[in-house]
Amino acid sequence: MKAIIVFLLFIGISFGQSLDGNNSTSTVLDSGDTYTGSAKNLMYDNVASVTVTAFASHAGATSGFKILASEDSTRPDSTWFIMDSTSVTDSTLTTLNYIPKLTYYKVQYVNGSDSLTTFFIQSILHKNIVKPE
Repeated sequence: MKAIIVFLLFIGISFGQSLDGNNSTSTVLDSGDTYTGSAKNLMYDNVASVTVTAFASHAGATSGFKILASEDSTRPDSTWFIMDSTSVTDSTLTTLNYIPKLTYYKVQYVNGSDSLTTFFIQSILHKNIVKPE
């Protein structure tokens, strides 16, 4: 699995894509835990679209895989909007795509009732628009 991810990262970098390490993780979650990435300024980096893929050994919470966006991430009371969300089922790759409408984005994943044995989220930033398939 790691070899595939490294290969995909290599291909991505050569085609104007980059990994957003602040919104990617492979740390497994316990029952009911939440992973929230860090705010990323997409306008500063001229990002045209974002692709976020999640994999979990057990199902996440209903609509628990989310892309959040905000116009301001510096204030504690910043408003974050859900731009896209879906449920992640057992052992299935699940992907969300986002074309920036607001300056900042971050990823959130809410785990279901089972502790995970395998989990990852990979966020790829694209210089071109990547449309969902």
